[in-house]
Amino acid sequence: MLNESDFLRLCEQHQLSGQTIAEIRKIRSSPPARRVESSRGNLSGFYSSKKMGVTIQYESHTLELPCIYLLEHDPKVYEYYDQPPSFPIRYVVDGKRRGHLYTSDYFIISEDFIGWRECKTEAKLEKLSSDHPERYCLIDQGIWDMPPVREYARQLGLSFQVWTNKEIDWIFQSNLEFLEDYYAEEQIEIDADVLQQMKVTIKNKQGITLKELYEQIGRYSDIIYKSIVLEEIYIDLYQERITDWEYVKVFTDQVIASAYSIISRCSLTERSISPAMVNLKGGSKIQWDGRALTIINHGETKTTLADDQGEPMLLSNTILFELINKGEIRNLVAVKTVEDELRSDIFLSAGPADLEEATRRCNIVFPIITGEKKASDFDIPGRTLRDWIAKYKRSEEVYGNGFLGLLPNRKNQGNRTSRLNDETKKMMEIYIDDYESSTNKVMKTVWRALRDKCKEKGIYCPPYQTFTEHVNARPKYEQTRKREGYKAANKYKPFHYFLEMQNPRHGERPFQIGHIDHTELDLELRCSKTGKELGKTWVTFLIDAFTRRILAFYLTYDAPSIRSCMMVIRECVKRHGKLPKTLVVDGGKEFSSVYFEALLAIHGLNKKVRKGQPRAGSVIERLFGVTNKMFIHNLLGNTQVMKNARQVTPDVNPKKKSAWTLPELSRMMALWAYDVYDTREHISLGESPRDAYLNGIAKSGNRDFTIIAYNEEFKLLTLPSTPHQTLKVYVGRGVKFNYMYYNAPALKQPGVENTTVPVRYDPYNIGIVYAYVKNKWVLLRSEHYLTFINRTEKELQIITEELKKRTQNTVKNGDSITASKIASFMTSAEGKQIALMQHLRDLETKQALLVLDGDEEQEKLVGDEHESVEEEKGKNELQELAHGQSIIDHVDKVTNLNKGKVSETKKNGRDESPHQVFEELIF
Repeated sequence: MLNESDFLRLCEQHQLSGQTIAEIRKIRSSPPARRVESSRGNLSGFYSSKKMGVTIQYESHTLELPCIYLLEHDPKVYEYYDQPPSFPIRYVVDGKRRGHLYTSDYFIISEDFIGWRECKTEAKLEKLSSDHPERYCLIDQGIWDMPPVREYARQLGLSFQVWTNKEIDWIFQSNLEFLEDYYAEEQIEIDADVLQQMKVTIKNKQGITLKELYEQIGRYSDIIYKSIVLEEIYIDLYQERITDWEYVKVFTDQVIASAYSIISRCSLTERSISPAMVNLKGGSKIQWDGRALTIINHGETKTTLADDQGEPMLLSNTILFELINKGEIRNLVAVKTVEDELRSDIFLSAGPADLEEATRRCNIVFPIITGEKKASDFDIPGRTLRDWIAKYKRSEEVYGNGFLGLLPNRKNQGNRTSRLNDETKKMMEIYIDDYESSTNKVMKTVWRALRDKCKEKGIYCPPYQTFTEHVNARPKYEQTRKREGYKAANKYKPFHYFLEMQNPRHGERPFQIGHIDHTELDLELRCSKTGKELGKTWVTFLIDAFTRRILAFYLTYDAPSIRSCMMVIRECVKRHGKLPKTLVVDGGKEFSSVYFEALLAIHGLNKKVRKGQPRAGSVIERLFGVTNKMFIHNLLGNTQVMKNARQVTPDVNPKKKSAWTLPELSRMMALWAYDVYDTREHISLGESPRDAYLNGIAKSGNRDFTIIAYNEEFKLLTLPSTPHQTLKVYVGRGVKFNYMYYNAPALKQPGVENTTVPVRYDPYNIGIVYAYVKNKWVLLRSEHYLTFINRTEKELQIITEELKKRTQNTVKNGDSITASKIASFMTSAEGKQIALMQHLRDLETKQALLVLDGDEEQEKLVGDEHESVEEEKGKNELQELAHGQSIIDHVDKVTNLNKGKVSETKKNGRDESPHQVFEELIF
């Protein structure tokens, strides 16, 4: 970003007035005027800009995001701001003055441009120019303008431009995104010996492919890509797509690359074909001695030719045929003419029966034309034969092929004229529109209304079958959208295969795009100690879009929340040491929280929101189905049968059959996700996710410089913040959060009290919080630490809601709730009873996490806490369980059996695959 002196220098260079400078200062210091949201046709999100040091919003990943990439990597652009402050624009509509506040997409400060930029697609601009010609207009071929906005900018001495999708170079965009990590990382060291070896290899074979270079220099892909960024070697980023590394050509520098490009174009200018047959028809092109010539006239004894300048030359046919026989004169590939296109269309529209009939006719007509046979030799009417011969000759003159004239003209066969008059058609359209409405009328009812109306007006009414044919002929997507809404119509939406050079939906390398989403598993679980039914669990997956690899998962009894997002991110960093560059999420509240977005921004990650776009999340949605079908639905206690809940009898109720606990399920889920699913061939890839990942990393580079350290600092960042991110430090009391005070000696330092400090809390231990005091995170303990230690946020919420409910009729707004009352209520028998179920669920979640961490000591501590909970419940409560001790015995039996199988496998030293172990444990 610009410092003050550079900013003033640039303003002086552009001769800006004091008023304009003040306006720019306001833009530079203001937050975005609005928060963008995705529409049904776009994926919105934010981009973590290293140049600006903040996140930049975009409304469309196929328009604004490419614009951001160009601004980010253009050395002439110093600063750019998304959604700058609004300003009024004025215009005239129907002779009346109108106006409104306008907010542009970006404000740009560059070496040669200072002003606003509006991003719109060509299709959108065409519609807007038709609806609002006073605001949008086409001033030149492909150049759009917004006169009211340009006028406002002109008054300040600033610029304005409309940026369209026609200006996007998708090859360059793909390369920028691929190399972005290498542009951002300045500390990559390039081994001098490897670089020298690479340059020698390229010099010996200019135009060597990226794949060949990678294999010849020892598979140093990171060094190759960093060398491209530093311009030590050259690839034309505007013409060659790096991900096509089998074909992309590498040169030592741009000058040599340009020379090779010119040579290549020259060699392909006039491509020759086989000299065996040469077309001597007038207008045909031939090649002779390296020159391109055009045949003007081919006579009986001489042939007239013309060169590129139009100079004619005569050549005797004797010499011409001799040159052709020697192969010195050959045909050139001709440019496709209109006749060629028509001929192709006719052939493509002909079916097998048409070709068979034309062949039969040709076998009759051709011998007659050549004189080999007479018309009388065929038992066909003379009039029919004359018609075929005429069509053959006419087609030969027009298309250069008489066979086409003999194809049956089926378009004109039969009476295809509609029998419905215009008045009936208009009336039918009105009632079809009535059918395609949110009222969801029955088709028969609509047709009866049409019949009555036609009878009233005295016009013909189409039969019900004809009416249904017209209804069914309407676009299914639009029809369903009008009747049932856009979500129901999504399954009929035309699929977009991204055939153009746009960013692929699933990325071009591992850890480029990741998807996070949650689903409730179809499985009833029990407490591992008490055997009490705890219900279903939620799973949060983080999956790599390119390789379909499950990067991390998180199991919890709680509904989707920011905690689930943070924990699955933490698990991914712990396992892989990195996160996907772009995370695709849905419109859930947890994904729009400040601390989730802050975590992504701190690590330079981007976010895309697929709100209202189920297909944009097809990768992870399909994973949910596969997980249920191949794993969950094979477990005892799965809830498939509950789809028809009224037919379920007690003997098959999954709640009575449940035997799995969350820790055991967590173990099996890890085996399923990280070994079984990871090594099975994926139908979309043709290989397993693990192989796709390894091949992708080899191709795109390890990118070790993107490693995220899994340390205490990172763990702190994955803790959620308070609603306002900061809390006030009260004198002598500390910070107040969730009705209770948290304190530590660090808060009593001079200059800290009566200020606000950033605070983060642990959702699974409300006895402590962390405060950022004087550039250091400090642990704060609750005033009722012994009561609240290891209690969860969910438990506290349940207790406070209960207290609010009890006091809402006696105390206004429940202001009487204090930490002392919460602690007292929580320690009471009644409070324990209310929070018991949630506490059991949270303990199960903790134990499941420890299972994945492999921390046996901590797992034992949590198990001991389970024992204490069981003792507090008392023997009487245990006896009241629906299934008594038999359920507990069954749970222990399943647990011990599973542990025994695993230990036996290890003990016997059997070399069994994860698939075999997985199948044994389940079946």
